[in-house]
Amino acid sequence: MNHPAATSPLATSLDPRNPPLSSPVSTPANGPAGAPVNATFAEAFCARHGVARKDYLSNVFRRVLYPHAGLLARLIRLLNADYFSPDDELVEAAAQLKTVQDLRDFSMDVKEFIHHPTNQRHGILRGLLHLRISAQRLQVLIKDTLPQTENLTDNSASPWKRP
Repeated sequence: MNHPAATSPLATSLDPRNPPLSSPVSTPANGPAGAPVNATFAEAFCARHGVARKDYLSNVFRRVLYPHAGLLARLIRLLNADYFSPDDELVEAAAQLKTVQDLRDFSMDVKEFIHHPTNQRHGILRGLLHLRISAQRLQVLIKDTLPQTENLTDNSASPWKRP
């Protein structure tokens, strides 16, 4: 008869014959979810989600795309390869951020994204129908992924609030 304590997850994780499943843990040698200390957003995102760096853009793009646009995004990319170029540029600009503090500087990239000529040419599709990424969803993803290096007070100039 098997003893319940011998088969519990805690017991098996402490058994040297059954090493624990590798799961990213923050330690002094690494940042959130196994990312190296001072990791960029791209490095931290890839470490947290088990994504290769070459797949960073497509993974982040899918996560911050408006949900209803997901089905059409592949078709739009096939028909017009440049349609999502402002979205891709913003996601790549986010890749280099290292701290939540960097979001303040990133706000200029967000403004450029909003006023990008492609957004103006495809006003109905990108504006009214939201066939694009959500800058707010990207900002929340960045805040959730990067280390919190400072406490922001109510008097701070934090450009984004979480929904």
